[in-house]
Amino acid sequence: MDVTPEKLDQYHSTYRRNSPFDDLLRNYTFRALRPFLPGPESTILEIGCSNGLMTELLAKEVRKVVAVEGSLKFIDEVRSRKLANVELVHSVFEELQSEEMFDAAFATFILTHVPDPKAFFSKLSNVLKPGGLAMIAVPNARSVSRQLAQELGFVENLLDLTDNDLAHGHCVTFDRASLSRLIRSNGYEELAQGGIMLKPFADFQMDEIIAGGTLKDTHFEGLFRLGQRYPELAAVIYSVCCQKT
Repeated sequence: MDVTPEKLDQYHSTYRRNSPFDDLLRNYTFRALRPFLPGPESTILEIGCSNGLMTELLAKEVRKVVAVEGSLKFIDEVRSRKLANVELVHSVFEELQSEEMFDAAFATFILTHVPDPKAFFSKLSNVLKPGGLAMIAVPNARSVSRQLAQELGFVENLLDLTDNDLAHGHCVTFDRASLSRLIRSNGYEELAQGGIMLKPFADFQMDEIIAGGTLKDTHFEGLFRLGQRYPELAAVIYSVCCQKT
């Protein structure tokens, strides 16, 4: 899998713009992880900042955010937000050159792009302070929407990469078991885990439903709570972890 900055710039163009459901899901992901942030005086490393929605939310909660991003196009989008306490670094995470140590690392929707998890976690260990937390979130291969796609014949195996996954530069899928196994096998232990948002349909269909006004904020609050109750079926799964001592 090619993860050079040039290739990442190409993947940038595959992501849908103006997706209300994608924005909603990222806001709920931040909401689920926010209680684990170290505090207002902490310095956070964000690994893969995309268009900066999460970056802006993080910047309101901590003293400083260092966001490392392989796509210069995404960096330009974040820069346009004019966030005073955010430092942007154009680099693939595994090649990051920094002597700074961080209180926590925020890695949402990034592990699916990582071809060498061992190198990823090794780098993570080098940049986190002792006791520092890694907050990880990934799409769930066993979500309701993906299982519906399987029932309809669009997906044969839930853990297979779909054409959409490949277009976005994904090289792996995760369910709860495989994510936890990867974390443990790389010298980390999970302090908390959970699911975010029960999503019955594909993202583009959720966008259409939102545009039609069928689902209101109260419905999404309910879907968020159901994702907490049934994490194995949620759209996103997360782990909060630290190095084993």
